[in-house]
Amino acid sequence: LFVDDAGSLYVSEHLNHRVSRWAPGAIEGEVVAGGLGQGNSLAHLKYPRSIFVDEEGAVYVAEEIAHRVTRWAPGAPRGELVAGGRGEGDGEEQVSNPFGIFVMDVCD
Repeated sequence: LFVDDAGSLYVSEHLNHRVSRWAPGAIEGEVVAGGLGQGNSLAHLKYPRSIFVDEEGAVYVAEEIAHRVTRWAPGAPRGELVAGGRGEGDGEEQVSNPFGIFVMDVCD
């Protein structure tokens, strides 16, 4: 779960392979990442776990079984790879079952 400054709740739906956003008072959510079932293409999510939403509204998703972290710009039909995505392993180009995301703003 993630709550943005406007009070919208973002839900990582692990078994639905999507991330939804629930505006305050909403009776249904809006899919902001995935939503096409599980898959390996960047238009799909595969068992999303943790999420983070940046100030521009981009959604970062740790995908446990896809062994990757993707970034979904607002309104984008697919994510972009930001980490992993080259199979499970311990190589520098790989991640293994990412479970959490922590983003730190570094300032001068």
